[in-house]
Amino acid sequence: MCRKGNLLAFLLLSLLHTCLSAQELGLPPFRYFSPEDYKAASRNWSIVSDSTGILYVANPDGVLRYDGIHWRKIELPKNQIAYWVEKDKEGNIYVGANGEFGVLKLNASGELYYKSFVDLLDEQYRDFNVIWEIAQEQQGVVFRSRKYLFRYANQQLTALDVPSSGTKFDVAFSARDTVYMRIYDQGLAWVDAEGIHPLPNSESFSNIKVNGIYPYGENELLIASRYEGLFIYGNQGVRKLITTADEYLMKNKIYDGYYLKNGNYALATMADGVVIITPEGKEVFRFDSSNGIKNNQTLYVREIDEQLWLGTKNGVYQLAYNAPFKSVESEFGLDGQVTGIDKIGDEIYVTCNDGFYKLESERELPGFQRINKKQIVDCVSIFEYDQRKYIGSLDGLFEYTKDSVLEVANFAPRIIKQSSVDGVFICSEFYFGLYLLDMRKREYQYKQVQGINRL
Repeated sequence: MCRKGNLLAFLLLSLLHTCLSAQELGLPPFRYFSPEDYKAASRNWSIVSDSTGILYVANPDGVLRYDGIHWRKIELPKNQIAYWVEKDKEGNIYVGANGEFGVLKLNASGELYYKSFVDLLDEQYRDFNVIWEIAQEQQGVVFRSRKYLFRYANQQLTALDVPSSGTKFDVAFSARDTVYMRIYDQGLAWVDAEGIHPLPNSESFSNIKVNGIYPYGENELLIASRYEGLFIYGNQGVRKLITTADEYLMKNKIYDGYYLKNGNYALATMADGVVIITPEGKEVFRFDSSNGIKNNQTLYVREIDEQLWLGTKNGVYQLAYNAPFKSVESEFGLDGQVTGIDKIGDEIYVTCNDGFYKLESERELPGFQRINKKQIVDCVSIFEYDQRKYIGSLDGLFEYTKDSVLEVANFAPRIIKQSSVDGVFICSEFYFGLYLLDMRKREYQYKQVQGINRL
């Protein structure tokens, strides 16, 4: 494993900016909250923050509240499971649960409590079973169960008319202050105070399991399906969005997602973490079992204060994916203790205690490729002279060309600096002092500076 260090990662990323976006390489800082930390059930279905930055998490043991230091639990009637929390434009926090839905309120002592909306329902609608999502619209919120939709606006709760008997509703998401959903065996629809309105030419989604609906471009929608990938819906109908993460998404199944402030999309999967893609479909970041996440099933992802919060089947993650520094370790191709970083032309090189590496930024997932096939002990420096690259190591001085790595001088340069004479370099050797390296005639002459035996 490569040495972990924020300073090293920061220096490396500062060199990478001319080659690729900082989001494309490296793992940002993250924090994991276990069930032992928040003292509640393992699964966490959704997360939202209020106007002061306090987090609320839907959990089988109720609603968890996190102020950045302490966790506390807000229980629901009959200890029901909370499945969704959502905030409206006025900052109110709503809760959807098993056989329950309502809002969090402050009592006279300033303490939060849960106020149920169930008593406001006519008896005929109380068999809604579970509120699976809550979606924000311009004037209120919509609560979605499979059987009914309830709209709460201007302190009034109404049950929206359903298109036909036996209709089942599948997901409800907000995009541009409008609530969209999928209706089983029919297609997509949108909701307002007047009721439910089918989206034209969306019948192709009648039998496709949808797990997210997000803004796309100026007036289109990105539809995330669980089993068939991503689609774009607009005036010209439905078209597939091909991405560089398709194999990963098809294998691991999209479960949730979020439209990020920078225009990208974060997609949570049922089997292995979360991935971020651009609107064009290019994968720019992945957080999965290969680089840090312990719980492969990710149930929820949201961007809160420029950080990603993940609800998983066993805990909560806080991921500072926009952090100015990231760690670049073995999962990105580096293997060994990093000893140096340099940029030669437009190329990035890293030296390690087992060899040296070049950044391959054109790959689907950028990473480092080891150049030397045989181990070179303690590579510590790399430089260029006369359009040739050289590596200083404990095993000697090596010349690197496109086709080979050859030893050219049998001494161990640790630090190599150009002198005032072009082609003559001052070298600090590992054990035996200071050397002058003359490369002008390509004979690689080197001699020790007398009187300096050790540095």
